[in-house]
Amino acid sequence: PERLTGRTVAVTGYLELGIDLPFTVRECDGCCLAYTCPRPSMKTLLAHFYPEDYTCYRATVADVSPNRILQAVEGMRRRVQGRARARFYTSFFLATEPIRFLDVGCSFGLLLDCLKQRTAWELHGLEPNPRMAAVARAKGFQIEESFLRDTRHPDGFFRIVNFCHVFEHLDDVLGITEALAKLTAPQGVHLHFVDLRDHYFKYPFEMLKFSESVWRNFLNPTSNLNRYRLNDYRHVFDANFTQAEF
Repeated sequence: PERLTGRTVAVTGYLELGIDLPFTVRECDGCCLAYTCPRPSMKTLLAHFYPEDYTCYRATVADVSPNRILQAVEGMRRRVQGRARARFYTSFFLATEPIRFLDVGCSFGLLLDCLKQRTAWELHGLEPNPRMAAVARAKGFQIEESFLRDTRHPDGFFRIVNFCHVFEHLDDVLGITEALAKLTAPQGVHLHFVDLRDHYFKYPFEMLKFSESVWRNFLNPTSNLNRYRLNDYRHVFDANFTQAEF
């Protein structure tokens, strides 16, 4: 990033923030938007750069916001989504089966809530965000506050793995998929919801117009978009699972 042209508009006081690496804020000559340079790690972003009004945090506090109607609608949408996915899983597996279920990126445990109402399964969640993990854990779920490759679960531990809107944000898709395959029992099942749209410009394919260097170093949002397409995922899944349906 240092070789790209751009005016330095700020130098962070990174030590008082507890950030492990110094970085500057650069303004792009082309679009005039400012970005951290180099980009902080995902662990650093989680620890320091998610504001109090981050969308997912709104469900963890008492609702006193003037936007409470919009928040209520968003909460209703998420609950409907969670119930639909819970019904999907219970249509394939008996609610009384001794099943270990893992929700990767479980947020504050909405899907686990829906499954708890319908099944006797052993429900686990994986959530790297400390605040959301604490909320899910307070509901009585077994939540591991870590990234997938750091999990302490043994190989073949889970019968069902849910990955909802996570894959499109991963840096190492192949490595994560290999780790998932190891965690899954021989007759296990995965369900992946992957959003291939552009989250940055709000147009479906706008992000594909930029070179890898420009995207990675300047335009890629804090949520990280890997820009994988359907065939990319097909290649990775076919290499790690005996059967993959798209």
